[in-house]
Amino acid sequence: MRPDDLNHDANGLGATNDRDAANVMRWAAVQAHEPARPTWRCAACDEEWPCRRRRALLRAESGGSKLHLALLLARYYAEATQERPDIAPAVFHVRFLGWFNDTA
Repeated sequence: MRPDDLNHDANGLGATNDRDAANVMRWAAVQAHEPARPTWRCAACDEEWPCRRRRALLRAESGGSKLHLALLLARYYAEATQERPDIAPAVFHVRFLGWFNDTA
């Protein structure tokens, strides 16, 4: 489903009810390769998050700032370890920060 497939409300937000709003949010998450919680897999491609596409997007969104990227990844790491205590923090460390030094 695409946002323009929905009827537009008076505010032009594209959602006429809670179900439509949830569909718009899901579509946006898929387009941005956001994590599907609580699994922490990519909502778009079902790879472990951050997937390859999201890593590229994160690099671009950071504007070349390694500090900004590191802080953002650290925040995601903290959220994932809190939401998934059944997964060892070292696993998330590799997923979220293991590729960080490979960035340009």
